[in-house]
Amino acid sequence: MTIPKYFRNIGEKNIVSYDYYDIGEGTGIKSFYAGDVLDDYILSSQVFYGDVGRTIITSGNVDIDFDLTAFNTPKTIKGTVLINFGMSRERDGTAGSSLMAYTATIYIRHVRGATETELGNEAVTVSGQMGASAHSVKLHAFQIAIPQTHFKKGDILRVSAIISTTSEFGQVIFAHDPKSRTFTDFADSSQFKIDVPFKLDL
Repeated sequence: MTIPKYFRNIGEKNIVSYDYYDIGEGTGIKSFYAGDVLDDYILSSQVFYGDVGRTIITSGNVDIDFDLTAFNTPKTIKGTVLINFGMSRERDGTAGSSLMAYTATIYIRHVRGATETELGNEAVTVSGQMGASAHSVKLHAFQIAIPQTHFKKGDILRVSAIISTTSEFGQVIFAHDPKSRTFTDFADSSQFKIDVPFKLDL
């Protein structure tokens, strides 16, 4: 007599891999990298070479949305998102000194169809007088606490960066190269990394 064998269907949600775990919080942490591809900005778990790798701002504001590909299965985000990114201020050769400043605000958003919901944000401001041809790089790290949020199949995780600047004689550079290349105008870590906690299905 042949005894039938039964195999449990574990499903995709049970074989998701995470970069590390916080067992105390019941979360798996997944790292995403914000970067630019031709004519678009994306979030990806792949460490790819950005098309440009940075945004140069000579005046005013920029607003950039980095979108993750729509979820194929439901997911729940729970806890605190860790953000790392770099920026620089570069003064041109005009004699004297002038104010060089920026405020960078990072938003975590849930997108469903045409509806965008803000889950949390954090901002940092760097400001100061700079002399001719001066250069200053700052690597930022902060946390954004977000409420437990369910993402249905087809929903999108969006990370938005709004940069406002004051740079009469120079430029501000916002770095977002997943490979963290150095550039002639940004000779430090250029990676924009987002660590997102997902609720584990324990």
